[in-house]
Amino acid sequence: MISFFLKIVPWGFLALLGNLALSSPARADDWAVMLGKVEVRERPGFSQEILETSAELDLYKVLGEATAKGEGDHVWYEIILREERQVRKAQTKGWVVQLPGEADPLLKMEVPVFKTPGPDRLIGNKKSAFLSLTGVRSPDGRWHEVTYEDRIETVRNQLGYVPASMAIRFRDANLQELVPRVQDIRSQNWPLEWKVDVLKEKIRKGFDRKAVRFALGEPSEISVPKEGKQREVWIYKKGEKRVGILFKNGKVVSWKTADEKKKKKK
Repeated sequence: MISFFLKIVPWGFLALLGNLALSSPARADDWAVMLGKVEVRERPGFSQEILETSAELDLYKVLGEATAKGEGDHVWYEIILREERQVRKAQTKGWVVQLPGEADPLLKMEVPVFKTPGPDRLIGNKKSAFLSLTGVRSPDGRWHEVTYEDRIETVRNQLGYVPASMAIRFRDANLQELVPRVQDIRSQNWPLEWKVDVLKEKIRKGFDRKAVRFALGEPSEISVPKEGKQREVWIYKKGEKRVGILFKNGKVVSWKTADEKKKKKK
């Protein structure tokens, strides 16, 4: 039996993510990013046993929400802390049909294998080289029992709970987009508060140009500062909203949001 463990955090499975990108479409699930070093509890509640402490901006898959009895209205996210996959090989039985005119049901390189004699319960196509006839046949003689080696995978999850106030939840997130973004933000030499704001697509005073780009993307317009003045304005247009961000000496000093719709009415 072959078994292995996989912790559901991007820093440990970037190689897996790369393989996923090549082999299957992106899945949309709910994920939570930890806002700092967060204690993961065995059950909902601050009095419960601590299983481990996350790293800053660790990422976990969210299964649902819960509350702790006697601890107010605190919401807790139920997360997958670890995933254990066990893969074992086992001899499996199936049935193949002998078509009229065929001397052997395994003459073709690949044949359909069924759970029981009859066309209703198809298992899938298997290579004949990996199938062995047992000698058992159906009463009408058309169906032959075969055995083959099958890989059976089972998954067991170790669950944990984190306070929702200490995490950002991304609903229906595309993991292949979210993981690189979180990793890029995590690798920056910024204070944690900056990283959290960037992740939330917010800005704050003191942000440099790079932090603003990480948070909001490329601006729609940039006003070039006049000679001798260290001021610069970046304009972002989001639907009917227009945001102007003022930089002084390369740092955000203020910003203003205007409604383009209201402007036009005037």
